[in-house]
Amino acid sequence: MYRFGLPEPQKRIFEKIRTYTSASVDYMPSMLTFLLGFYVNLVVTRWWTQYKLLPWPDNLAMIISYAIPNSNGETGRLMRRNIMRYMVLAYVITLQRISLRVKRRFPTPQHLVDAGLMMESERKIFDTMNAKSPMSKYWLPLVWGTNIINRARKDNVITSDQIIQSILSELKDIRTRLGGLIGFDTVCVPLVYTQVASIACYTFFLSLLIGRQMIPTDEHATKTRDDERFPDLFFPLFAFLQYYY
Repeated sequence: MYRFGLPEPQKRIFEKIRTYTSASVDYMPSMLTFLLGFYVNLVVTRWWTQYKLLPWPDNLAMIISYAIPNSNGETGRLMRRNIMRYMVLAYVITLQRISLRVKRRFPTPQHLVDAGLMMESERKIFDTMNAKSPMSKYWLPLVWGTNIINRARKDNVITSDQIIQSILSELKDIRTRLGGLIGFDTVCVPLVYTQVASIACYTFFLSLLIGRQMIPTDEHATKTRDDERFPDLFFPLFAFLQYYY
């Protein structure tokens, strides 16, 4: 636009703006690095913390398999199966709030019933509670799992209080992790911080775009090195690389 679209008076004005911007843009990278360093560190830390909060069902499955052995027959098998089903159900209900893929896979409680994660009677309980409060009920299946564990202890299916404590501690840890995931989804990075980082990047890019323009009257275009002139470039390549990296 400078070379082919501006008349001579406007070219002189653009050259002054370019000279002023070029002198000022050199102070911005250090401030931008300081700002983006904190912002990127915050985002990456949140991402990694959320990953570490994801619960794994393996530990609970191993404890349940030891606590309720196969010698208990069909009753023990159903107890093990229902406890793990409730754990997975709580996991899926949590992921419905924070994952679009899971939300598309299970948009309603009926889809959970169709997938075998929830029984029809349990769906009715969820519908009744959702009508009273829209808050997530991810903790409810864990309560049902705790009731099964208590019944197993009363029926002497689980014979050790220490094993009961281990199972309840694992369920408590799962509930804490799921609650932490919902907390991260509810409380996002402050919007003003994101806006400041975005404005700083756009301002630096615009200043760099103007201040690094190659114009014929630029002193770099008339300097010589080994009797050869610097190339007269139309596109500020290294300015683009500076912003990109």
